[in-house]
Amino acid sequence: MGYPNVGKSSIINGLAHKKKVKVSKKAGTTHGSHWIRISDDIKLIDSPGVIPLAKDEDLKYGLIGARDIQKIETLMQLLMEL
Repeated sequence: MGYPNVGKSSIINGLAHKKKVKVSKKAGTTHGSHWIRISDDIKLIDSPGVIPLAKDEDLKYGLIGARDIQKIETLMQLLMEL
C-alpha cells in the first residue's frame, strides 16, 4: 500500500522477474486490489494508490478524483475565479 504513482506495481514486476502487472506513468493504472504470485511461496497484493485525508478535505478528494492533469488545471482555474 502506498501513495499513487510511486512504483508499487513496478516493484512487484521486479520481484517476479517478469511483467505480472500493468505499469504506466499515468496515475490510476491499477484498478482494484489483485493477488500476484511472484514465487511458489510468495504472494503480494497490488493495489491502487492511497492518500490519507481527513473527512473535511473535500477539495483534495475532488482533485484526486480528477486523474487527468488537464481536469485538475481546469478545476483549479474555476476555484480561483470564485
